[in-house]
Amino acid sequence: MLPKVEGEQFIALAQHKGWHSNRICYVQATINKPCNRLLFTLTKRSEACDEERLIIHSASGGYSEDFIALTKDFYLKM
Repeated sequence: MLPKVEGEQFIALAQHKGWHSNRICYVQATINKPCNRLLFTLTKRSEACDEERLIIHSASGGYSEDFIALTKDFYLKM
């Protein structure tokens, strides 16, 4: 997990060294805000890259269902 700009730079450097991204998750605080973090995995094999988005806060102001599902084992009040 890296900030978006640094994550993109890291992925570009890794690709230059023969690595490939096979999963990227674009993290946004809300649906209306731009991506500010990247979650990604790299592999030595060239394969299709799965891309997804994670929105942390729902439109109603609470946490989104996806964020709750991802973090419920780490937070007591989720």
